[in-house]
Amino acid sequence: MKKISFIICMVALCIFFAACEEMSALEPGIIDNVQIDIGASNIFSPEEIEAATELVTAHFINSFRGCELLSLRYDEEASDREIEISGRDTGTTIVLFSDLYVSRQAGSAGGTMPGGGPGLHPYWKWILHRDGDSWVLVNWGPV
Repeated sequence: MKKISFIICMVALCIFFAACEEMSALEPGIIDNVQIDIGASNIFSPEEIEAATELVTAHFINSFRGCELLSLRYDEEASDREIEISGRDTGTTIVLFSDLYVSRQAGSAGGTMPGGGPGLHPYWKWILHRDGDSWVLVNWGPV
């Protein structure tokens, strides 16, 4: 019985390490052709919104291997609706929206993102909270 348990554990470890190897072989997230649209705001300055977009793009490069960020936008009305749903403060929280593409390799490598398979993923949201003078990425996912 111990021998069978040991063999099962070894097989599981091999599968796990193979999946990790496949994920690490994927290219970092691509932002080369991203279209950024910073809409008008009565709450945040253009510089504050730009700082939020920079944080999202940096996170995307590092964490969304095998994916391409196609667009990233701020729409104050849509952002306020999402903030209201989440129960956060509109003065210290911003929601950005994006469209992204997940390659077949990323999708087959266990999905780079939660619930993500290969293909186009429109209406992805990024929730950021202001901590002093800087933004912190709090959550992200489909709208």
